[in-house]
Amino acid sequence: MGPIVSTARGILDGETEVLEGSRPLSDLLGQLSLGDDDEDHRAFVLIDSETDALPVGRVRDRWSAESLRELEPRIRDAQEWALAIAKPHCSSLIKRFAPAS
Repeated sequence: MGPIVSTARGILDGETEVLEGSRPLSDLLGQLSLGDDDEDHRAFVLIDSETDALPVGRVRDRWSAESLRELEPRIRDAQEWALAIAKPHCSSLIKRFAPAS
């Protein structure tokens, strides 16, 4: 299973936080030259661009606890928003890129 499929599955299964998973998906899909009209790629570019200022993943280790507490409501709202967008596109990516069985 490739990184696109494993990340998409991780987001759907709740094992990968949607904001953290959207960033590599945006990059990976961009490397495939899918075209500007690819809806799956556009969804993850949108999520990434709208949330790129929020600390997610290991970046959080470099932020102060106070700053993280202040941003937590905004991060939580962004996660809910992003998950609603990402779910159908994660399912689509799995269908498109999972090896045929």
